[in-house]
Amino acid sequence: MKRLVKKYKRSASQIVLRYLVDYGVIPIPKAANPLHIKENLNIFDFKLEEADSRALRGIKPKKRIVKYEMVKDHPFYPFERDVDEDDQPDIKSIVEPEITNPQPEDEEEKEEDTNMNDE
Repeated sequence: MKRLVKKYKRSASQIVLRYLVDYGVIPIPKAANPLHIKENLNIFDFKLEEADSRALRGIKPKKRIVKYEMVKDHPFYPFERDVDEDDQPDIKSIVEPEITNPQPEDEEEKEEDTNMNDE
């Protein structure tokens, strides 16, 4: 990364943000400092060379802190992997959590709900 910072005369965060934008990811950087916000937005006046993008792509991720088991079959889990068309996950097989409406706790609430529905 130090080589890229020196080559492009940009911060490491600007280089990574530019890489993500070129890759098709919409990054959402966290910044409260106005200077950092301005720096994060100043990524569109340079372009990474293909060799540098490949080098960034080759960085292996470290262990994940949170494992998202619900999406483990997604092609980009945990970041990216080669997926053949035959290996694509079936969207119908993804189980969404069931959302249930809470039931009234006592009989008075049940009566109030019934009366409100009758009106």
